[in-house]
Amino acid sequence: MSTVGRPNIHFQDKRNELIRIAFDLFMSKGYEATTIADVLRVAGISKGSLYHYFASKEEILDAVIEYLGELAQKAYVPMLENSQMTAMEKLKNLFSALNNPNQMIRQTEDYVLNQKKSLFHYYLRDKNERLMAEAYDLIIQQGIQEGVFHVPDSKIVARILASSSSIQNGTSFPSRSEIAVYTQMMERCLGTPTGYLDEIGDSIARKHDDYRQYHQ
Repeated sequence: MSTVGRPNIHFQDKRNELIRIAFDLFMSKGYEATTIADVLRVAGISKGSLYHYFASKEEILDAVIEYLGELAQKAYVPMLENSQMTAMEKLKNLFSALNNPNQMIRQTEDYVLNQKKSLFHYYLRDKNERLMAEAYDLIIQQGIQEGVFHVPDSKIVARILASSSSIQNGTSFPSRSEIAVYTQMMERCLGTPTGYLDEIGDSIARKHDDYRQYHQ
């Protein structure tokens, strides 16, 4: 019986297993200190077998970052696609999703806080900003249609907000005054009244308070 055209489920399962192994190694040793030999040892496979899935260490890093991005999206994409929610409800729920990451995302945020900057950090930040810009753009476009956001270009504003993603997530320790300024910036960018986004600012502050206690 021909198998041409059938998806190789086992290939994808093994590839995901290797991604998770590499992720654990990056978190424990750091990206730069992790070697292909480390991945081979933990996975229990040969170099030839590994190259069936990834051509280089950099390609593994790309896959890990992509995998983390997909995990993050699972927390908020269904909400973005919910036609019953208003733009403001979606914006609040987006921050709620960011403030309650799953275990791998939380582990990644802890790593970024505690390790010196590396290629992993820059790849992660770039991926995060692109995903957040896409999410913001969809919400802003809806808000413009609903008359609650007043901006000349949704994509530009979305990129501006996404570029401040370290304030939103757990990859920095901003003060409450910095969070207040960030919230005011969001209000001005979106054209909303002063105080309109205070609830979002409060949720960000609570998350970072929790992070400070966790890291003390």
